[in-house]
Amino acid sequence: MTGEQMRNNRPLEVEAQAPDESATTTPRKRRRVWRWLVACVILLVGGSLYFHAFCHRSLHSDDWLRERAGGAITKGLDYLYETGTFAKPAENGGESPPHHFFLELVLNRHEHVGLRRQMDEAKLVNMDNWQWRAFFGMPGWPRYKLTADDRRDIRNAVMTSKKNYYAEWLLYGLYPDWTELRPAERRRLLEDTSRLKHSYQLTHALVAYLWMKETNPAAAEKYDVDRLVREVCERIEDAHKWDPATSDIYNERVAFLLYAGQDQRVRRRWIERIILSQNTDGGWSYDKSITRTIAQFIGLDAGKVKSDTHATFLALYALSEYTGRM
Repeated sequence: MTGEQMRNNRPLEVEAQAPDESATTTPRKRRRVWRWLVACVILLVGGSLYFHAFCHRSLHSDDWLRERAGGAITKGLDYLYETGTFAKPAENGGESPPHHFFLELVLNRHEHVGLRRQMDEAKLVNMDNWQWRAFFGMPGWPRYKLTADDRRDIRNAVMTSKKNYYAEWLLYGLYPDWTELRPAERRRLLEDTSRLKHSYQLTHALVAYLWMKETNPAAAEKYDVDRLVREVCERIEDAHKWDPATSDIYNERVAFLLYAGQDQRVRRRWIERIILSQNTDGGWSYDKSITRTIAQFIGLDAGKVKSDTHATFLALYALSEYTGRM
């Protein structure tokens, strides 16, 4: 073979002797994929365990719970007294009768003279408001004799209150024998609870059912309200299990499960979290906060957060009912 032939053949020989990199690339890629999969599984399992521990596993003793809850209730009642919202007329931003109803249940266990006086004065002022008088049929409240005009206004509200169907449901729960729901609301409230789409609908429907059972047992039996209560409570509990952020609806779900006597559905940790989410001014916050939730997850103080009277009386009711049954 000539020198030229050897030179021409050399690249072929070198190329023929080059290692096959594809044979090693595939195993390396597979190892990297498996590492990522294992890491994802570890993060998923670890995150789920931490979520469960943070949101559902009780971390404190009975003594801690009683002491902290008692202090939280005292501060919360002071906050409501200082805001004065339970002393205002309904037309001037005052609280609605159902709000007074649940706060009075708290005061039956934890008296606050100033707040009680504010609420009594508000009742007298609001007697001129038919919407206030309409709710005097709530269980445990003095039975107010409704006038013919009151009954007409209540019937109209139940039939036409499209913007505030929560009030419509509650009023129907109080007077199912002489009011009538709109067809769409009847289907949603009394026939197919799957039409209740979010937690606020579930909680208000639950209160309407409970009031119907107390004010008109015959209507409750007719509509199989025990079944409706069971279905709604199951959904409220399921929604709460996956909500890591304390807020108004967090407090409301716990409060109304307790009001329904569904103590077995309420985890002790949920009460602990309500206590721990109280603001420095004594109130609780209405809106969920991602920043605050993350801070709580890693054990930090989320800083100053705005309080709200609605979230506060619900938190107080939840704490009062839970500790009152311990």
